[in-house]
Amino acid sequence: MIERFLELVEAETSDGKTHRFCVGTDGVFVDVNDVKWYGSRMLSGGDREVALNGVAPAGELHFAYIQDPDGSDLQSQMMALGADYVLDQPIRFYHQALDLTSPIPVPDGAPRLNMTRKMKSLKISQSGVQNRSISVPFESAFENRRGAKNLTYTTTDHA
Repeated sequence: MIERFLELVEAETSDGKTHRFCVGTDGVFVDVNDVKWYGSRMLSGGDREVALNGVAPAGELHFAYIQDPDGSDLQSQMMALGADYVLDQPIRFYHQALDLTSPIPVPDGAPRLNMTRKMKSLKISQSGVQNRSISVPFESAFENRRGAKNLTYTTTDHA
């Protein structure tokens, strides 16, 4: 059996909605549980690194697109929702194995959870007349690792 993996992202928002994306792939992917994941080549997950030299880098889910002059303004809609729409809400990253031996790639089991983080903010930018991007930074795997634990030990504690 030849396998390939899809990167899937599931983000919850403050209004209780769950949004599912298939990163870097166009179309709609339906997993073995009949859950739909919406894909776009304009969506990227960025690098999710581990701590290096005492720095715990965060990650970012990034959507870059060209604004249709006749379409609705997605950036304005996101700004109207505000950063609280995603602040401290969970974002989950999954790997979905695909069996490539069949004529059409099929899921090989359910998506496997890779990691869960919390979204930190909402970043919106534009370049030129129509180039737009929306990013959702999320916490590092080692968030607050160096934070003080505020524990006080007495002689009895050490005994």
